[in-house]
Amino acid sequence: MKTISQYQPRGLNKALGFVLIMILFFSMENAYAGKWTLSTSFSYNNANYIYAETIQSYYINLGLRYNSGDLMISAYLPFIMQNDIFSDSLLPGPLTSDHMDNTTAEHNLNSGIGDIFLYSEYRFFNPSGAIPAFYLTAQLKIPTSADLSLFSTGEFDYGIGLAARKLYGSFYVFANAGYQYFGNPPGILYRNPFSFGAGASRFFAYGKYALNLYFRTYSEIINGIEPPRQLSLGFSAALSRETILSLYLIKGFSESSPDFAFTAGLDWAL
Repeated sequence: MKTISQYQPRGLNKALGFVLIMILFFSMENAYAGKWTLSTSFSYNNANYIYAETIQSYYINLGLRYNSGDLMISAYLPFIMQNDIFSDSLLPGPLTSDHMDNTTAEHNLNSGIGDIFLYSEYRFFNPSGAIPAFYLTAQLKIPTSADLSLFSTGEFDYGIGLAARKLYGSFYVFANAGYQYFGNPPGILYRNPFSFGAGASRFFAYGKYALNLYFRTYSEIINGIEPPRQLSLGFSAALSRETILSLYLIKGFSESSPDFAFTAGLDWAL
């Protein structure tokens, strides 16, 4: 059976790259007035992913977000600590399921700066009534180094998509879908997947607290490897008019998803 990525027309990657650049350029051209938010979060991941050994990862993320009317731009930079399950030479041969299953574990804890992640969205349709608002989304991952490492593929990744959101009383429902292009580091061949996510939030105490549920899935990324599917359950609380606390538990349902993940974050309006 053919996957979605096998139906891509010739030249689609270049066209998507051009659209992404135009969206980000438009975003920066309009970032002269609006609301700025500083964010930080701590994340813990416990996963086998596609390897025989468990990988434990710790992330400290620093971010900055800008909102102005229909436009939102955000940038994130992670600091990562992770146990290194690889030998001294990283992935010396082609990446296959057999290679992953037979990986020899070394449990050294390594740390470093991850890739910079940029995200932008523009609301292009905002009707009244029960119809949701629609957003055009774009994302770009900028590698921190030119070489393959535990924290970077050394390649640029980008994606574009659509999102829909709507508030119905005390419920906020949302969905997003998009196409992602992954750069291929030496020895690894990624498919360019289609992703889909949907979720809902329930607000309490006039919006001071919220419970959040979100599910996301992908088409095949590595040949023969079950793609990621995960469910997240979250709680958020407005500690003040400027500060929001969020807590998330994440459970994976495939071999390439985290077995368990936890995230705690704070947002401060500047």
